[in-house]
Amino acid sequence: MESRDLMANVPSKENLQAWISALSESEKNAVLLKMLEQDDPLFRTELLKRSRTDTSHQQGIQPQAEKRRTVEELLSVAKKITAEKQRKEAEGKGAGN
Repeated sequence: MESRDLMANVPSKENLQAWISALSESEKNAVLLKMLEQDDPLFRTELLKRSRTDTSHQQGIQPQAEKRRTVEELLSVAKKITAEKQRKEAEGKGAGN
């Protein structure tokens, strides 16, 4: 998944505000306490996932199951990236002459 795909999954500010407003005071306190006590780089991701799940359930939408890529697909993408890098390096060397 590319970074632009990840950004497409981030809820809008309005959706996040609505989700936060719907949380109980005790849930908000628990979230703030965990955020301040722990140095967890994945906490933001967990909260965003929870907001999407909660919002989907409230709207009656079934969350999409992420399609997991096979080893073959991952290797194919890696080969394409490597070939693109090599092509750009070759163009750079050719332009420098």
